[in-house]
Amino acid sequence: MTATADEPFDLGALLLVPGEGKRIELTADVGEIELGGNVYRVTGQPVPVRIDLSRTVGDGWAFRLAASVDLEGPCTRCLAPAAPHLDVEAREASRPGGGEDLQCPYLLDDDLLDVSAWLRDSIVLNLPSSILCHSNCPGLCEECGIRLATAGPDHFHEKPPDPRWAALRDLEP
Repeated sequence: MTATADEPFDLGALLLVPGEGKRIELTADVGEIELGGNVYRVTGQPVPVRIDLSRTVGDGWAFRLAASVDLEGPCTRCLAPAAPHLDVEAREASRPGGGEDLQCPYLLDDDLLDVSAWLRDSIVLNLPSSILCHSNCPGLCEECGIRLATAGPDHFHEKPPDPRWAALRDLEP
């Protein structure tokens, strides 16, 4: 089954009985993701999403989401453009009356699945701790702010002398 997840997906329309499962292919728009004051965009939207779902005993659900996304945004070290690729996989379960641990936050009204919100949260949870333009990005010069990747090997700044040694510099040889 292929559909678009611009609105929550109606699981009730699948008419699954406990123990039965289905794979659905959807596309979902994620929008922009803001992290630490930086904005990242998912390229190639809407994103193809695969969801494996099964009905469990007691009117519950088990879900698995899989998608591949490419992001665009600034490098967290030097602010140059970065374009990481992520393979996203996430699982959720929901069982009415099973407590907070078994409540899927993306399941609305028991049979409507908010795929776009689930995909967005899954992307954020799968992001690396630092989004870099390349794996060995040296960052910015702490003195002048130039990108060290483009500064060249002869870029350096004379460090001011340590003021704790000032008294020794005043001694005559």
